[in-house]
Amino acid sequence: MRNFVLLTALCFIISTSALSQIKTGCQWLPVKDYQNWPIEKVDSLNDHSLIKHCGQATWYRYRGGLYAASTKFKKGSVLRVTNPVNHKHVDVIVNDYGPNCRRRPKRIIDLDRIAFAKIANLSCGVIDIVITPLKIF
Repeated sequence: MRNFVLLTALCFIISTSALSQIKTGCQWLPVKDYQNWPIEKVDSLNDHSLIKHCGQATWYRYRGGLYAASTKFKKGSVLRVTNPVNHKHVDVIVNDYGPNCRRRPKRIIDLDRIAFAKIANLSCGVIDIVITPLKIF
């Protein structure tokens, strides 16, 4: 019961403070106070590009295009995948489900061979990446 009360108090403090922060993926971002806004206005906001997901990516042979497989994003979503080492990025379309997160929890996306080659050498196999959603379905 004590944990529930502490969690409720923490949620109240975060939701009432416009200057509070939450950790999303790689960085701390300010929490916006949407509490008093109409639902239509909140739904119309497209702040997906503020949320970044960090993890690892690997490549696989699919169709030979700018495609990706993800368990976090639905099919049809457009993502910007950035290699933080060389700052190269590629925009991909999610068209498959994967990788297996139970076996390798740090891998958050599989890139098609062509997309992977634009941000890293294929011989790397697995690289650290940052994902910025551009369009989510």
